[in-house]
Amino acid sequence: FAIGHIAQPIFALRVGKEALRVFRAARSNGRCCAVCFRELVEGGRLVAAAEGRLVSWQPPDAAPARVVSLPEAPRFGGPIAVSADQELVAYAVGPGRLRVLELSTGRVRWTADAAEETLRVLAFSPDGHLLASGAGFVESAIPLWDTATGAEIERLEGHRTWVSSLVFWPDGSRLASASADQTIRLWDLTDLRSDAAAHRRIGESRREGIEPVSEREL
Repeated sequence: FAIGHIAQPIFALRVGKEALRVFRAARSNGRCCAVCFRELVEGGRLVAAAEGRLVSWQPPDAAPARVVSLPEAPRFGGPIAVSADQELVAYAVGPGRLRVLELSTGRVRWTADAAEETLRVLAFSPDGHLLASGAGFVESAIPLWDTATGAEIERLEGHRTWVSSLVFWPDGSRLASASADQTIRLWDLTDLRSDAAAHRRIGESRREGIEPVSEREL
């Protein structure tokens, strides 16, 4: 797991016999705004937002692998997510604003008004073509975004209050969402094809909406 601290370090603990390591994202008078750890087949990628920049590491190496300057600082304590191919980073830049940035170039791909309140959680699909977001504390819908264009292609409705966690199936066919309404819902996304153009067509038609395939109370 990974933990961000309001002072300078970030801590990452690898499961197994690895010792606790300190990854420094900010100087002595700085603070870390957000942090996430993305598990990958060949290891993992730790990404943190601090002092107007994104810093990434390839644990267990404590030296930064990449540092990218940001045009606008991420919201303190906001969500941050990294795509499986390590090419995209999504993060909150305001209470309800969402930004997707290319990690390799530092180029902002798009920014969108994603919520009326505060973004709480973000998750990339395994192929990196979709980004799911959740906000709190009154909003309950789960928007699905086309990561290539920033278009909202679908909106999952069903929870009665804010969503706290989002997890895609490894093949991207389903999305699990946990909510403060004390339920976990599973959404069937098989009709959302990975092609970005198809995503946009689906978003324009809106169809009849996607219904959860199952629901379980916590």
